[in-house]
Amino acid sequence: MTVIEELKAEHEGLLLTIRVLERITSKLEGGQAIDLRHLDRILEFLQVLVDKSEGLSMQGVQRV
Repeated sequence: MTVIEELKAEHEGLLLTIRVLERITSKLEGGQAIDLRHLDRILEFLQVLVDKSEGLSMQGVQRV
């Protein structure tokens, strides 16, 4: 996978994460319960993305 393909995939994952967060927000605003495991998975995804971005930055590739 090329760097550009990786960046596209990561951005698609980020857009999906934003959509999920919007749904979670709507549920919370409506007084509905949410599954906290979803938030755990989102945090894990974001941590991996940040760690990967920092690694690329150290290799001389511009951060995501």
